[in-house]
Amino acid sequence: MEHTRGLFSVGGLMVVAWPWITLGAVPGVETFDTDTAGFVPNTTSSVVVHAAGGGNPDGHIQTRKDLTPPVYDIGALTTDPDFAGNYAAAGIGALSVDLNFMTDNITSAWVRFRPGVAENGWRYPLTNSFPTNVWNTYVVNFNPTWTDLQAQAAGWLTDKDIDPLADPSPPFATVMADVFSAEVRLASEGSTVAGIDNFAIAVPEPGMIGLLAVGIAAMLRRRP
Repeated sequence: MEHTRGLFSVGGLMVVAWPWITLGAVPGVETFDTDTAGFVPNTTSSVVVHAAGGGNPDGHIQTRKDLTPPVYDIGALTTDPDFAGNYAAAGIGALSVDLNFMTDNITSAWVRFRPGVAENGWRYPLTNSFPTNVWNTYVVNFNPTWTDLQAQAAGWLTDKDIDPLADPSPPFATVMADVFSAEVRLASEGSTVAGIDNFAIAVPEPGMIGLLAVGIAAMLRRRP
């Protein structure tokens, strides 16, 4: 599937599309030491800038809220081929990111994968604690071939789970087999600034895959 590079706005969402043929993502990390590395605002309310210092360590990017109505969540996303494509084929099953909540009004932080510009995706809550002015690393382990029930048991949610008026998302495994964008998304009230550093995707350790399978099976058995 070929994509043409360009900037899109869909319901407040800002997306940059790069030209690529969907094959598989590449395990790696973006440290943001020199620039924004192609990460762009995720909505029209978000501003993304590069900071040469103050990261974890060295450079990082910051997302800041533009309060011009209508106001949406903020964050940063990438459609770079290194972070897109077929996660199952590439064996990608882990994501990590460093976050610094620079204001004290942030209420949620997520990672989200979407399969297209106009399609909703799946997201995972990174934390329910938002300490200010300190860097913390958040790690998410997953199996890109999970069924929807397995993904939900592990804590993944669709956009419709968050907003009942949102369009349904494709199945979890379908999204992970053709990731279009990877995103860090933050909800907050009022003026907001947050730092993002060391965004990475990886192949999990072999033992982690087995632990995930056992844990998800146990959670599903406990469901009424």
